[in-house]
Formats: sequence, structure tokens, C-alpha cells
Amino acid sequence: MEYRKDPHRVYSLIYDLIVIGKRRHPVCIKETRRSEALKIRVLDLSQNFEGKVVEIECGTHHHQDKNTSTNSKKEGLRILEERGITVIS
Repeated sequence: MEYRKDPHRVYSLIYDLIVIGKRRHPVCIKETRRSEALKIRVLDLSQNFEGKVVEIECGTHHHQDKNTSTNSKKEGLRILEERGITVIS
């Protein structure tokens, strides 16, 4: 890890870039051309802003969880109930 130094501070900025495609289309999958295009764009951006790409990783598959909202709601209600908070649906 590299640290940047100024007279009054020492710091390191590390960002995670998470890309979500329009209408949940696969974006970064090894089998698609979008993956290479995205990698090239990220590398270009890093050069423009004097950044450094440490790692680019793309998944091998993409499945949208169609029950995400239902599962999130159930989990949220469970947590609220566990804390003794009454929920009126």
C-alpha cells in the first residue's frame, strides 16, 4: 500500500468501483465483450486522474435474485421484531 504525504497528513485513498448495468444486464462477465470495454475504460480513467488500478476482477456469471426485495423486507422485519420494535404493515 502506498501512502501520500503532505506536511500535515499521511493518507491512502482506495476505491472500489461497482458497476450495475442498465436493467441489470450483465456488465463484467468474462464471456462478454462488455468486460474488455469496461476494463479499458477503467484504465483510461485511472490514467486521466493519476490513479492506479490495483486489480480488475470480473465474475464468471450473473444471476439476478428475483426475490431480493422480498428477502430484504423479511430480514428487516425480523431485525425490527428482534429489537422489540412494532411494525404496522
